[in-house]
Amino acid sequence: KGQTGVHLLEYIVEHFSGLVRWEESRGGQLFPHLYSTLRLDAARREWTLANGPDGGHILPGDLDQ
Repeated sequence: KGQTGVHLLEYIVEHFSGLVRWEESRGGQLFPHLYSTLRLDAARREWTLANGPDGGHILPGDLDQ
């Protein structure tokens, strides 16, 4: 909260074939864990997040496209 210059990156998980393991979290949900270097230039899309009135970050409207 209150941080500026925060970026959100989108990656295609299939591009990391063999490097991603889906592991169970404490709540039982599966989350991808990358066992390799995450290259910034491999991101599919990038957003710079704006801050809302409360200082929290506003997620982009086209996030699910």
